[in-house]
Amino acid sequence: MNRVIPGLVLLVVLPGSARAQINITFEGTQPVLRATVAGIPISARLRSRGGIDLRVDDRDYPASSTRRSSRSANATAASVLSTADDYIGTPYVWGGSTPRGFDCSGFVQYVFRQHGIELPRTSRQQAQVGQSVSPSAGALEVGDLMFFATDGQRIDHIAIYAGDDEIIHSSSSGGGVGYDNLYSKRGRWFLDHHVRTRRVIENGYSLVGPLNAALRAILPFDAPDRAPRRQ
Repeated sequence: MNRVIPGLVLLVVLPGSARAQINITFEGTQPVLRATVAGIPISARLRSRGGIDLRVDDRDYPASSTRRSSRSANATAASVLSTADDYIGTPYVWGGSTPRGFDCSGFVQYVFRQHGIELPRTSRQQAQVGQSVSPSAGALEVGDLMFFATDGQRIDHIAIYAGDDEIIHSSSSGGGVGYDNLYSKRGRWFLDHHVRTRRVIENGYSLVGPLNAALRAILPFDAPDRAPRRQ
């Protein structure tokens, strides 16, 4: 609870003309401070890797098409990764797409949806949206989607590039959502099977257009990956 105090301090130093409504709730055992400041909802929560995640909380906004468009425009790689980080330790469930359990593409779809960016359901469909990026490691930017193929051709796994040679993903071999360094013994399996990169956020704007019928279709879910087990 003490680490939520910085969020309170921020509210205290706001101009007197900005009225704030503050409450503290719990998500599981994690305290979450929520406040409405000058009509803008914000939240402060603890991150699993340490520190405070302080951001505009979109969930209380009206679900109008105008609002969804605004949310998409305001999405950033940092905010997406912060959301992904909230689900570290969530178990791998084949076909899962909720915080009760995720498969690889269900996790990515869920995380980006929290920021108003609607992605297709499977990794092969997700590999068709956004902007193509060179699959070389040097071309990666935080928030890029990395796609992997066990047989070197057919895409069957996806991860979000987290920077510093790390990816965050839900993998069967890892037991669920977690980070892997691409240059670790386990991570090299993913690096060796990396076949495509797509960018879906750039300069705060979504690069994902409206999904056509083929991208909305429910295809067979991604198979469990065959990477070395996470230690």
